[in-house]
Amino acid sequence: MARLYNVFILVFILAVLIAYTAFASHNTAVVEFDYYFGTMRTPLYLLLTGTLVIGALLSMLAVSGPMMCLKVKLSRMTKKAKAAF
Repeated sequence: MARLYNVFILVFILAVLIAYTAFASHNTAVVEFDYYFGTMRTPLYLLLTGTLVIGALLSMLAVSGPMMCLKVKLSRMTKKAKAAF
């Protein structure tokens, strides 16, 4: 079963890479990005990819705090349960 899961993940990653390549090949126009410290000229696909990566990292950071609290709580409850028996 684990082998099938690994194959599924590999196929999914390959599909995403193929879709990204198609997306990048159609969005090669250079755009000007104005931000707080200045401007930058970059291809559209790089700008969108950077935005996606930054958003994913911020999402993981936002979720990691509550997840760590839940892991600590689970650890404490597991110790209590073992002590009860």
